[in-house]
Amino acid sequence: MRVTFLGTGTSRGIPVVGCDCAVCRSADPRNNRLRSSILIESDQTILVDASVDFRQQMLRARVHELDAVIFTHHHADHILGLDDVFPYTVRSGKALPIYANAGTLHELRLTFRHLFTRNPSGGVARIEPHLVSEDFQIGNLTFELVLDGLRFRRHPTHFSIQEAVEVAGVIGARNTYLIHMCHDVDHAKTNQSLPPGMELAYDGLVLTFDGTSGVAGPDRRSTDAKPCR
Repeated sequence: MRVTFLGTGTSRGIPVVGCDCAVCRSADPRNNRLRSSILIESDQTILVDASVDFRQQMLRARVHELDAVIFTHHHADHILGLDDVFPYTVRSGKALPIYANAGTLHELRLTFRHLFTRNPSGGVARIEPHLVSEDFQIGNLTFELVLDGLRFRRHPTHFSIQEAVEVAGVIGARNTYLIHMCHDVDHAKTNQSLPPGMELAYDGLVLTFDGTSGVAGPDRRSTDAKPCR
């Protein structure tokens, strides 16, 4: 199985438009962050969140087929790429299953009402909504999702770095990767402060279950990331 981090940034992406802070001007490519989304390739190819940068992410990672999309929540940066699944449904000839809780499905119906009509017009993706309320199964995988760590200061709707570290300690996973970082968070400096087994993910990071790790997409940046076991 392969897990590719397509985007690890917060809603504005990094660099932020018009910002001259140290992280936005950083030469470290790991500080360049598209909006958060991951791709899981096992017996099926599954996307977690269709971000605002969906099209760019799919092209960069050379994703030719898609079997399902999971939505973690309904914030705009996590759902606004849904309309761009159209080419995948055309090629497959069938509706694309999407998975979300009740609140998120409600917001998706409001935002993309043209996708939820009984008889959609031509040029519209065919989707098949599935309601989830707890851990759920797709193919050979059970989903619980990844922790976010927005920034060091507290935030009303996302974990801070410290809160994410605390929750990860309770969960007890062997390796933890944080996502959804804003431009307050420098990759290298923050990684140095995290406990063993915890680190920031970055765009293009690939984790595999066969003991290797690498980078997807055309840039082929090297990585010292630990494999997921």
